Amino acid sequence: MTLNAAAAKDLYKQLNKDGFTETALKGDFKNCNEQIYTQPDTEKQLDLLVGTAAVDAWYAGNADYDYEAGKASGAGDEAKAKLFTQVVWKNTDTVAFGIKDRKVYAWYCDKGNEGSEDDYKKNVGEPCVATGKKANSCMNEAYLEKVNAKRALHGSPDLLEDSVAAEKIQTAMNADTFENDPTKVAPEDGCAQVVFTYPLQSAQSEHVLMTEPNTAVDKWYAGSTYYDFAKGAVKYAEGATDAEKTQ
Repeated sequence: MTLNAAAAKDLYKQLNKDGFTETALKGDFKNCNEQIYTQPDTEKQLDLLVGTAAVDAWYAGNADYDYEAGKASGAGDEAKAKLFTQVVWKNTDTVAFGIKDRKVYAWYCDKGNEGSEDDYKKNVGEPCVATGKKANSCMNEAYLEKVNAKRALHGSPDLLEDSVAAEKIQTAMNADTFENDPTKVAPEDGCAQVVFTYPLQSAQSEHVLMTEPNTAVDKWYAGSTYYDFAKGAVKYAEGATDAEKTQ
């Protein structure tokens, strides 16, 4: 999905028009869907600016969606489920966002959430899950995106996924002899290996490990506190290996 600059411009004009009351999908944007998130008073205004609160709230509707049935689950909230399905709808190509007071507006073009249950099944894929003895490509993509976001803060170029290495890592970890021992996963020559172990209370399911890279990458990135940027050297030896501090 990419930014729809024209829709963003139109949305901005509407939100900043004198006497604004509500937005209208018109003209070139009639074939868009609108979602609105109202921020609770308990949240900081900054959360609106980075968009995490709104997107997380819309995505939370996945708990109300039945992937196999292609509709809201029996006990689920259909309205919440449709907020989620529009966020991930495959045939929606562009999106625009706007902020007014404590509300976030999103226009999705072309609109999703239309058609039969089969259309929903085609456009709303299941999240990353374990894939037996094969490396999980979407899991690798999720972690790669998070790592590259940290690298961008320091002007480092994006890393690329090494699918061959990923396959070797996953094969080694799925072997009967692995026994949860990271030392049995030998990195390729010229490669470095860093390992993060999720706390027991965090590893509720494999889904968490597959789709939520923030905890692991943030832990690795926290090693920046051990590094002296001016000297180009580790400040002190306690708390992390040299590789974890800078890798």
